[in-house]
Amino acid sequence: MFLVGEYTDDDAQRLPEFAVADGIVQFMRNPLSTRDERFLRVLKLRGSGYLEGLHAFRIGPAGLEIFPGQTGDPRELHDRRGEDHDRHRGTGRPHGR
Repeated sequence: MFLVGEYTDDDAQRLPEFAVADGIVQFMRNPLSTRDERFLRVLKLRGSGYLEGLHAFRIGPAGLEIFPGQTGDPRELHDRRGEDHDRHRGTGRPHGR
């Protein structure tokens, strides 16, 4: 089940649904003059070793593309990614399921 809403940082500290949630992912954008920078941040993901901090992402023809641990223009990040960023990132689910 997913609960989707617009919350402030203060809401996350005081509302009970944040205490019982197994995962909380925050999406944000930074409007610039000709485009928006988009980021996501995992605030909580029980039972996983998620990567903290802001992660740039873009929405393209293939869906959501995330650039773990990097901020900046996703168009530029895609062009300069190294082998480390091409490796599979764990989902927390066992392989084959």
